[in-house]
Amino acid sequence: MRFIDCNCAVGKPADTKHFLCSTQVLPLMERLEYCHVDRAICWHYYSREGAPWAGNEMAVSLAKKNTKMIPAMVLLPNATKEIPDDEVVLEFAQKNAVGAIRIFPQSHMFSTRNYASANIYLVARELHLPVMLDFSQTSADSLYEMARENLEVNFIITSIYYRNLRYLYPVLEQCPNVYLETGFLKTLGSIESLCQRFGAHRLLYGSGAPEYDMGAAIGLILSAAISTEEKNLIAGVNILRLMGEKV
Repeated sequence: MRFIDCNCAVGKPADTKHFLCSTQVLPLMERLEYCHVDRAICWHYYSREGAPWAGNEMAVSLAKKNTKMIPAMVLLPNATKEIPDDEVVLEFAQKNAVGAIRIFPQSHMFSTRNYASANIYLVARELHLPVMLDFSQTSADSLYEMARENLEVNFIITSIYYRNLRYLYPVLEQCPNVYLETGFLKTLGSIESLCQRFGAHRLLYGSGAPEYDMGAAIGLILSAAISTEEKNLIAGVNILRLMGEKV
């Protein structure tokens, strides 16, 4: 079974002293090796807490030295010109094998509606890459509008707890381009229920590492009462397909 973690970060956030949160990526890569995780999609903390584009450059620089790391690119609406023009963004992503787009609409204070964020979805369409965001960065209403306005873009919602599922079930029913990370679905039967209702192809393995443990997130999948085929889809096949890689 090939595990690819869709929800990791590198660097060191200002508000944690976790030993795996480091300006060096080696501790996290060693944890991947220990947990038998093949690769991880990683955004840089500086992209959220400092300057997004500078953080993207840091993530790419680290990924060039670590073959297990797939860089994720954090984007903003381009109205304020804090990130380069679309052509530069596209070239940067293609040149550096970016695997996903990350957004933080609450932290960075912007609307995800098309009138504000059309450039983000244009880049996602052109690159055939998913757009990822924590559920704490959005709402069910905003997610529904974002997904329905951009049906050709795939959205991965990360850091979801069972308390969020009443909000998300209607979105999943009506938006086939919305996918969920499983790493925080610790309540008995959550993964099984989602597989039965929407199919295992809508779920992705992720952990929230380095602040949360990727081994525990693997355990949720391995112990779930679902088929081996479904576990394989969640572990890595689904995210590879969303990134456009052959499986």
